[in-house]
This record gives sequence, C-alpha cells and structure tokens, in this order.
Amino acid sequence: VLREIIRPALVGTGYRPERIDQSGVGGSITAEIVERLHASPLCVAVLTGLNPNVMYEVGVRHAWDLPLVALAEKGTPLPFDIKDFNTVFYSLATPAATGRAAADVARQVTAIHDRAGRAAARGPARMLPTFADAMRALGERYW
Repeated sequence: VLREIIRPALVGTGYRPERIDQSGVGGSITAEIVERLHASPLCVAVLTGLNPNVMYEVGVRHAWDLPLVALAEKGTPLPFDIKDFNTVFYSLATPAATGRAAADVARQVTAIHDRAGRAAARGPARMLPTFADAMRALGERYW
C-alpha cells in the first residue's frame, strides 16, 4: 500500500513519506512513534487489519486534533468510533483502482492544506496543544 498508493499520493503533494519502523532510529520505538505523531504535519494510517498499534496511533493523533488520512482495504469493517472518519477505501486489484485510491489520498491531503491555509489566514499560527489541552477541547466538542 505504501508503494502503490501512499508514496505516489504524498510525493505528488510535496511530502516525503516515512515509516517509523524503517527509520533506523535507535532507542525506544514507542517514544519515537509518539514524538513523530506529535511533530509530523500529516499522518497516514492504514486501518486494514485493524492493527491495535495503528488504532492507538490514530487515537493519539485524533486526541491532538492533528491531520490524519485514513486508508482501509475495501470490505474492512471499521469500529464505530472511527467509522465516521473520511476513510479512503482502496483495492489493489487493478492499476486503475490503485490509481483512484492514490488520487483520493492526494485530494484529502490537498483539502488538509487548504484548511490549514485558511486557518493561517485568520490569525497567528496555531500552537500545537498539550495533550491535556487537546483532551479538554475534544471533550468540549463531544460533550
């Protein structure tokens, strides 16, 4: 999925995709993952298989209210708490289907850029919230 969909979509929108598990960074992989989740301008999560680690990473990114593009293979039953995400459902069955999925990811990335640009035009750059601030804002949004 990285080679067929994610890399073409992100490179075409100006990003250099990286997989943390292939970065070669020494030390705690968990600490590095949390740091990258916090610092990265954009994350892509492959929900196919509903990997518990990916679900954790999606939750952390969501708690910080930071941009995330979700992908899942067609037919993946998403859990109720993420089924409302704007998920790109993909198929690798044909080059045309793969190309459509890459184009859908690129459109989501462009929409994220557009929203960020409008927010920047409205005022000073947004400071990345602390976890406590992000959780408070999330609670206010849903309760």
